[in-house]
Amino acid sequence: DLSKSKKSKVVYVGGVNDVQKKPLFTNASAFLLPTCLEDPLPTVVLESAASGTPTIAFSRGGVPEMIAEGKTGYLVDRDNLEGMISAVKMSGNIKPEECRKFAEENFSYKRMARDYLGIYRQIMEEKSLTR
Repeated sequence: DLSKSKKSKVVYVGGVNDVQKKPLFTNASAFLLPTCLEDPLPTVVLESAASGTPTIAFSRGGVPEMIAEGKTGYLVDRDNLEGMISAVKMSGNIKPEECRKFAEENFSYKRMARDYLGIYRQIMEEKSLTR
């Protein structure tokens, strides 16, 4: 039971600004995202991974595309609080380096620029074929 462990500590801090976020992510064992929103790009998941912190989140919106199950966090069925508790217990198995590596390989500005250039090339090639 996590609530009885002297080492575990859950802290709800509410809304924070960008400056406050960094040390919170860096020092956290896990980031919980029990959201009810269908956000297509919850950047907070990327910030968590870039900080080396695994995310445990309800499987909503774009979250499933942003978490490598068991490597950078855990996805939990919508509104399954028991599943979230189980995932918190397993989060210690996730290596911070894996979270950071996943964020860099999949969501860095370099990756985004390369992907956009690829899309632009594809569009230009299709346009030249239709002329």
